Amino acid sequence: MFNNLSPKAKRIVFNSIIVFTVMLFVLGYFIGKSAEKEENKNDKIEEVKNEGFSYSDMENDKEKKTENVEENEPSHEEYKQENPEVDFDENAEIEVNVLSNKFTQEQINEAKNVVQKFTEAYYPFDGNNPTQSIENAKPFVTEELLNKIVGQVVRPTFEYFSRKPIKIEVYEPYEPEKEIMNLIARVTGEVYNADGALSNKETVEYNIKLVPFENTFKINDYTYTSLRGDF
Repeated sequence: MFNNLSPKAKRIVFNSIIVFTVMLFVLGYFIGKSAEKEENKNDKIEEVKNEGFSYSDMENDKEKKTENVEENEPSHEEYKQENPEVDFDENAEIEVNVLSNKFTQEQINEAKNVVQKFTEAYYPFDGNNPTQSIENAKPFVTEELLNKIVGQVVRPTFEYFSRKPIKIEVYEPYEPEKEIMNLIARVTGEVYNADGALSNKETVEYNIKLVPFENTFKINDYTYTSLRGDF
């Protein structure tokens, strides 16, 4: 029957057989590989079973590790808690530099009285008698300071011809000088021109140093600071 076919038909049949044979070979190869993989997979599962490994074992191992970490960590009670209110030592001495560390309250009051009188005498100024304030301040200053301020007589101008205090405050400085009496006098005053009209309002401070003199104090030195002028 095959011999009765034409040469062309014979070639077709022959080629078909070859293709079919190749397909069978390839199919058999992949089927064999698949079977081999499945066999290896089953072998691994069997090995795992033989070793007794399971998901529950993993969880148990994880819990054991957690317990070990917690055992090694210090408890909350072992931590040192800081409480500022408890830790603060109420009996600790804090050094504060104030006049009462060196002088009695009676001495401080006497010094303030001297400064008040000095400021009332020395701050006012009269252009018609420029040295009058110096004469008025003599009883409250040392000879050394008197010689200093005599050479500092203010010359009047038309706008700054006279002045008078409106308010005087005497108080202790925040950081007084060490070993000496040190006070501050703050003066609020009014300045008048030569015609007697108000030309300015000002606030000034005298930083005053005093030294003991008999039963009181005298002013030995001062610095003068202008804080403001309204106009």
